[in-house]
Amino acid sequence: MADKSSIQNIKPAFKTTKSWEELLDNTDFVSVFLSDVLEDYITKQRWYGGKSSKLKYIELAEFFKIQQKEEVYYGLILEVNFIEAFYQHYFLPIAFVTDDHFAQKDKILPIEIEGNKGYIIDAINLEAFRKLVFQRIASAEPIDTTKVQYHKSHLFENKTYKSSRFMGLEQSNTSLVYNEKYILKFFRRIFADKNPDYENPLHVQVARSIMRGDVTQSSFAFTVKEYSWGKSDKYGDNSMHIVRKIDQLLDVSPVTYPAYEETLAQARSILRTKPDSYTDYPEAASNNAQRALDWAEENGWGDCGTDVGKARARQLASKSPISRDVIAKMAAFKRHEQHKDVPYSEGCGGLMWDAWGGDAGIEWAQRKLKEIDKDKRFVNESDLINIIKLKHK
Repeated sequence: MADKSSIQNIKPAFKTTKSWEELLDNTDFVSVFLSDVLEDYITKQRWYGGKSSKLKYIELAEFFKIQQKEEVYYGLILEVNFIEAFYQHYFLPIAFVTDDHFAQKDKILPIEIEGNKGYIIDAINLEAFRKLVFQRIASAEPIDTTKVQYHKSHLFENKTYKSSRFMGLEQSNTSLVYNEKYILKFFRRIFADKNPDYENPLHVQVARSIMRGDVTQSSFAFTVKEYSWGKSDKYGDNSMHIVRKIDQLLDVSPVTYPAYEETLAQARSILRTKPDSYTDYPEAASNNAQRALDWAEENGWGDCGTDVGKARARQLASKSPISRDVIAKMAAFKRHEQHKDVPYSEGCGGLMWDAWGGDAGIEWAQRKLKEIDKDKRFVNESDLINIIKLKHK
């Protein structure tokens, strides 16, 4: 990405005649970038979760482009390996800038690309990148078969980008505030299956606490526009601060110990009607998954499938309940249909197709996903915080 004003005085640590769009195809650059640059950079980040272990080396597990016209960003999936014989995966979006204004924070590497001096930085710092992510989410399709997939709630329709900024109190990961209304969290550490932080985030815990009755009251923060002093029976004249008019409401939150006993926090009954899981997938899907498991038990999986795919086969074969997220992943597996006729003994295509439910399971998942997302009575768990009902009497 080239910006108008250039950085002339930096001393690039790496020079290349390849373009930014071809940079990660340069094996020399990737080797230096991983070992000499990212090992030092990552360990200094607040979102890095391996501080208590000793880093051994970093590998580039995968990368992909996030592109719109002349804007090109990279999404890196980094595998961080530790001396203690385990590894973690992290997501790092990067951008190349030649304007010093955009390189104030999270500089990763000074570099010269085709004669242009600049920096590789964490792309999150660029508003252009944040805007692009917002637009991709806003225009996401219910069933996306592309490599980089974007998903949205049915409540997030017809939204346009206005602004974005970092959430000031964030201590790890990266939370962005869009249009002063929506919050998007980039999970820096990623998992093969669902992220534990996403599995049980704080807002879900709070909502469940309200539903159980553990939290029943609320509190609020505000600035005062008009006030006066009055007399209290206990402390006498001018001992009571009386708020006459509120200027700005800053925050409303459910709490255990409120400032005002008259407040109330409740969860709407809509939360209680949303099914957490589904079991109405066809028996043929279970049979397909069991067939794949039986073959793998006798012959082994070989190089076929991920832990997620194998877990999905066990889930479907045992007729276990599956969530909306699992159904979406089954529907997205449609992109592998061209390999479904490969015999088990000759490759992975047919084996993994059946592990994910085969024709019956994947076709059902596509229909079911549309049905779930069209049903306005049901709300995604990520929207729980938006429908906590607070009453101030």
